[in-house]
Amino acid sequence: FMGSGLPDFEYGLTFNANYKNLDFSLFLQGSQGNQIYNGTKVLLYRRQGDVKNFSTDLLNAWTPSNTGSSIPRVTSQDPNRNIRPSSYFLDDGSYLRIKNIQLGYSLNDIGHGISNARIYVSAENLATFTDYSGYDPGVSNFSTFGRGVDRGLYPLSRSVLLGLQLGF
Repeated sequence: FMGSGLPDFEYGLTFNANYKNLDFSLFLQGSQGNQIYNGTKVLLYRRQGDVKNFSTDLLNAWTPSNTGSSIPRVTSQDPNRNIRPSSYFLDDGSYLRIKNIQLGYSLNDIGHGISNARIYVSAENLATFTDYSGYDPGVSNFSTFGRGVDRGLYPLSRSVLLGLQLGF
């Protein structure tokens, strides 16, 4: 047993504040205490078959002149089976993500049939704080038993929005 893809706990925190015509909201989300098997790293370290792309980490792989490296030696034969499933490819999956942050400014009694207006800027998935070496520690999987295995799915996209809300 080397860990679990199921976190000890998942959490979220919401903060809202208003001052005069300004409003601010923040939503943080995270996970603590899970392990992720970095399958993408396995593929990028493998030197077998028709693989053409490799991790730049391999530039610092073990060689007779670089014996202090923690990255296994690069060889297409892999006689020591360095790429076999092992704890080497397990990472801490804990993270904290700024899921949404928004700042707005409201105006009332504008006239011309508009009772109120609000302009805002919002950002989603702005930043993720983690020690995970893969793309996204919040990997989603297609089955219950596959949770905690990173298969190289695209990470969540970051988006910044500028908006205008009008009330009539």
